[in-house]
Amino acid sequence: MEKELIKLLLRLVYAVKNDMPSILSGIDYEKGDRGVISVKEDMINVSIRSVIIEGSKGKLEDYKVRFENDRINVEAWVKMVLRTRVNVDLRVLEFIFNKNEHKVVLAYETLGFSAANALFPQIISNLAGRYPEYIKVAGNRITLELKDSNIAPDFLVVRYLGTEDGVLKIAFLLV
Repeated sequence: MEKELIKLLLRLVYAVKNDMPSILSGIDYEKGDRGVISVKEDMINVSIRSVIIEGSKGKLEDYKVRFENDRINVEAWVKMVLRTRVNVDLRVLEFIFNKNEHKVVLAYETLGFSAANALFPQIISNLAGRYPEYIKVAGNRITLELKDSNIAPDFLVVRYLGTEDGVLKIAFLLV
């Protein structure tokens, strides 16, 4: 599993190589131990598109992500029994990422009506059932707890700043 995750991460880094200057432009040049990382919609929608679609193993046909007004909107065309569209708004309610805890709490709201939208709560619950140590679902809230995953070093602290005008921003500090 770890080997597959590393391969995926390397593919993602390679896919965004041309986006690196804008992603890293918010790093404090003087100190280097802090800064803001900006992720543009185009990076998600264009640069890493092929990696995401290939990784879905035929279940995801296309998608579009929008960052606006402190929301992350995901519109995707998926293959279930037939092709359908899911459209969901995500809001970050809680974002804790430090040496003691790696936790993200999201609230979701499906937009419009489609078979995929109607099944979205069940799909998320099934995913949580497969990974109960990492994902918990309660109503329209999704909690991702990664504290035991060794996903990041203890000296990294990350804070979610929000989304606006097509950009998702996070701040980091090395302590």
